[in-house]
Formats: sequence, structure tokens, C-alpha cells
Amino acid sequence: MEESNLLADLSTVISIALTIPFLCYCVEIAILWWPSLKESYKKGDDSAQGKLAKGIWIGFVSNFFDNLYWGVTWFAFYMQWPVAIALLACGPLVNIFFRQTGGVVAAFNHVEAASEVNKVKSPEYRKYYWVAGVVVGIVLWVFK
Repeated sequence: MEESNLLADLSTVISIALTIPFLCYCVEIAILWWPSLKESYKKGDDSAQGKLAKGIWIGFVSNFFDNLYWGVTWFAFYMQWPVAIALLACGPLVNIFFRQTGGVVAAFNHVEAASEVNKVKSPEYRKYYWVAGVVVGIVLWVFK
């Protein structure tokens, strides 16, 4: 086996192995934070604690699905299954829902909670995060 293949296989095995405890922690965190999340929605709680619960729960649940998908994908490549290429091709679509959307919603709730706790006013520049994303998307689409 070539050294580059050995390194790639070793990296894949380590990544898949680390995915297992991470998925378990995601499930445990989702279970532990579920009561706080449910309570914050029941009360219409817009407090820092409610936002933190939403951010943590959404972040780890979306991370669970993202890591599950990519763990299966890398496993399929490692096993040299033909479906691996199709899983890789669908990766960006899966990322939209679980990595980017889940991450953005979780991050927004964490930032809002921390801003409230630290009594920091939301900075004006934050709206430019979205502008930058839209500009990059348009540039990539137009100049492919």
C-alpha cells in the first residue's frame, strides 16, 4: 500500500471511529437540553437561558445528522462501495440543512444569549454576514 493511501485510510478510520462517541454525546446533549428547550418554547421564553437552550439543542442535533451522514459517506469510501460517489455528490445539499442552517441558527441563538448576558448591544456589522454570503454565492454562480 502506498504511503498516501495508508495515510488516507488511517485518517478515514480515525474519523469514523471519532464519529461514534461524538454521535453519542450529541444524543446525550439533546436529551439533557430537551426539557429546557421545551420549557422555553412553552413560555415563549426569549431570555438568554432560552436562547442558549435553543442554540445548544439545535446545534448538537444538526451536528448529529451532519456527522452521521459524513460518517456513512466516509465508511462507504473506505469499504469501496459504489454508493460512495452518490453520497459525496449529495453532500452539499445535506450540508445546507444540517451544517450551515443548523450552525447558523445555533450560532445566532448563542450570540444573542451571550449578548444579553454580557449586556452587549448587537453590532451593526452583523447584518453584513448575510450580505457577504449572498455576494460570494452570486460571484460563484456567475463566474463558474
